[in-house]
Amino acid sequence: MDKGSILDQEIEVAREVQMSTLPDFMPEMAGYDVAGTVWPADATGGDTFDLAALDDTNMFVLLADATGHGIGPALSALQLQSMLRVALRLGASLDEGFRHINAQMVEDLPEGRFVTACFGLINTQTHVFQFHSAGQGPILHHHTSAGEFEWYEPSCFPLGFIEHQEQYRVRELKLEPGDILALISDGIYEYENEAGELFGTQGVSQVLEANHHLPMSELVAVLHQAAVEYGGGTPQRDDITIVFIQRTEQVLSTRKAEHEFKRSLDSLDDIFNFVAEFFISRGIDSSLRYSVDLAIDELFTNMVRYNADESSDILIELVQEQNGLSVSMTDHENPPFDVTKDGPEVDINLPAEERDTGGLGLHLVKEMVDSFEYQSDGYRCTITFTKQPE
Repeated sequence: MDKGSILDQEIEVAREVQMSTLPDFMPEMAGYDVAGTVWPADATGGDTFDLAALDDTNMFVLLADATGHGIGPALSALQLQSMLRVALRLGASLDEGFRHINAQMVEDLPEGRFVTACFGLINTQTHVFQFHSAGQGPILHHHTSAGEFEWYEPSCFPLGFIEHQEQYRVRELKLEPGDILALISDGIYEYENEAGELFGTQGVSQVLEANHHLPMSELVAVLHQAAVEYGGGTPQRDDITIVFIQRTEQVLSTRKAEHEFKRSLDSLDDIFNFVAEFFISRGIDSSLRYSVDLAIDELFTNMVRYNADESSDILIELVQEQNGLSVSMTDHENPPFDVTKDGPEVDINLPAEERDTGGLGLHLVKEMVDSFEYQSDGYRCTITFTKQPE
């Protein structure tokens, strides 16, 4: 294998790692509509974003842009994203996280390298966004009812640029019903047309003014397309990331969420995040999480291992039921295997050396959940279980 092929493989691996850290689905928080997407300029880019429900009232928001684009900047952006996640999970404040992460990146990044980033927390009860804007800007607050656009310039130096930034403190803005918070990387603002003119804040304002009524996922796509059309055929020169958050004041109208996951054990982390988002956004008793996660882990693992010849994704559907929930997992299998009847009998009273192999995991799942059902149409099967508080 020549060096070029090896490098291509390494770039592809780096891209897969980078893209795997992006949110697999958007968090559902009562009263909010959120969306975000990245369009790298190269096989790997220096941009990343994160949107995650930390609990039932706080949503973490991040847009980061490392200098340059390619493998090096991609790794820098991922380093920042990972450190922020860990800091917030450990209970660090935004100010503490900013100071310590900046100090670490000053040590780690080569000279001349840094990361611009806007990151913060939206409290979905007070509707206040607390944030740091480290070299990242402008941050847009669209006051939709008044038709006004408020632009926040960076509040401090980029991360990794200088060692001491203790004097900078968190900033705040409040979202009113209908307002949109927009975190947009400079790949949009600096998109040039054939005359060398920039799309700029004016182009962004025009798109939002005309389309703010759209769902945020559609608005993201509309803004990106508007910049590309403005370019009139000029190539994308920089990574593009768009994150939109709108306060809708609409209570979640559905008690159901579903998502298809790739048939791989690597999907388990995404599945657990999906379940965690559902618990948080619907206010479901967190004491049920252990049993639900364990049951999904066992069932999904069995589907992957014992139906390895199938290439289709596996559908997981969550439905809130009073304070508990119902979980349905749909797979394609041939021949059908009824997990409620087929398989070895398990007698946990026998000594371990006298028991038949297999079946213990399913036995434990059935003991931990409140109901366990199997349905099949001859090719597609669905396993459904429920769990309620004691």
